[in-house]
Amino acid sequence: MKIAKYLVLSFGFVIFVGTLLLMLPACGGFDFADALFTSTSAVCVTGLIVRDTAQLPFLGQLVILVLIQLGGLGILTTSGFLLAALGGKIGVDLRLGAADELNMGSKVATRGLLMNIVGLTFVIELIGFLLLLTFGMKPWDALFHSISAFCNAGFSTFSSSLEKVRGSIVYTIAFLIVLGSIGFPVIMALFSRRKLSLHVKLTILGSFALYFVSFAIFAAYLPLKDAIFQAITPRTAGFDTIPQDDLPPFVRFITMLLMFIGGASASTAGGLKVTTLIVALLFFFSFIRGRQEVLIMGRKIPEETVKKSLAIFFVSASIIAVAIGVLVGIENFEFEEIVFEVISAFGTVGLSMGITMNLSTISKFVLTLVMFIGRVGPLTVSLFFLKRAKVLYSYPQEDVMVG
Repeated sequence: MKIAKYLVLSFGFVIFVGTLLLMLPACGGFDFADALFTSTSAVCVTGLIVRDTAQLPFLGQLVILVLIQLGGLGILTTSGFLLAALGGKIGVDLRLGAADELNMGSKVATRGLLMNIVGLTFVIELIGFLLLLTFGMKPWDALFHSISAFCNAGFSTFSSSLEKVRGSIVYTIAFLIVLGSIGFPVIMALFSRRKLSLHVKLTILGSFALYFVSFAIFAAYLPLKDAIFQAITPRTAGFDTIPQDDLPPFVRFITMLLMFIGGASASTAGGLKVTTLIVALLFFFSFIRGRQEVLIMGRKIPEETVKKSLAIFFVSASIIAVAIGVLVGIENFEFEEIVFEVISAFGTVGLSMGITMNLSTISKFVLTLVMFIGRVGPLTVSLFFLKRAKVLYSYPQEDVMVG
């Protein structure tokens, strides 16, 4: 409960500060609704925009970039790193909060882990920056896109995103997106000589299975470069090499599924998360086969993890459904455009069929909330408002017919 409060309040505070900064004339002079939407989109590494980032003054772009970096790493993770770097003491609550922010389950984020995560982030972003410079990007554009890509944010200093850039730049950004979306534990595990954990194995297998299957589908409809990138960007980056409203309907449908699934736990990506989907599917197949336990690769998934996966799946789908209903009731856009926008917001993706800038103020507030829940986590937000009950007794059991 306390950890949930830390997470919600820390993200909320940074979003609030970002909102105030973006309202300054030197940063673009946003009105409150647009500033709040943009700040939330940046901190929640989404990428949906109501103002063209390319047209903002330098200070406005800088504020957005700082918000992206803080949101991608996590507010508590960054705070823990700064304390560690300055030689300060990292409290247990902060280390637990950072672990929860990174979706590490019941583990505690140690000083060394926080240093490694932030250090790894800066190294990867530096390599991306140098590669983009080599391929002809201007220094500021290269820095902005390297951070935005690794943090899976989708903000671009180009008005048309990546639709007019050369293939070498597109593939570099795609590589940064993949690294950001597979998660820090996976990256560190691949560089170590230790035996891979079940989480790492499932993340790698699940992620690349989705990449391969979606690429195989998209390749039947799109040019090679676009097919490769479209298979990667919904997981949850938000850049595009082709306007989403120009895509064939089936490609958009698969894109929406990918946006909902998202990336890996303990990554800069959002969405349901790959391992959440895998655990939920494993439970389904175990149930229909009459098994009491969820097994995979010679290991049993804890019952608490299975319940958490099912709860995340249900709450996520419910939030998306409610938001779609609200927008359908107040907007005049096509139903598919609204569904696409809401899923993109919840998955912190940032892809759009072009309706974001024309949304009403109410719809912007709704999507702002959806982006916030999608980044912080539906269960974390629920715990912030609901108190865990202490069960001291049980009731008589009685069956109910279902199905």
